[in-house]
Amino acid sequence: MNDNTGPGTFINVFEMPAEQVDAFVARWRARAHIMRNAPGFLGTKLHRAMSSESRFQVINVARWASREAWEAAQTALREPDSPSRWCP
Repeated sequence: MNDNTGPGTFINVFEMPAEQVDAFVARWRARAHIMRNAPGFLGTKLHRAMSSESRFQVINVARWASREAWEAAQTALREPDSPSRWCP
């Protein structure tokens, strides 16, 4: 993202042993459930490696309306009980 005004895509790669992927996916789903109602959140997809030998087992692609929306959500996640206001 070059500026704070338009939508952006964040791509995160995660390196972990293949046997830890299922636990990671469970935690990711819980967080994605919370984030889906955050202001400015446009969506996310999680991609799993097809081979257990791959260096990066998981890649997250998230879309946000702006960098400011993403930063606000990250700040809110650090506040006690803040994300609960996004839950339906």
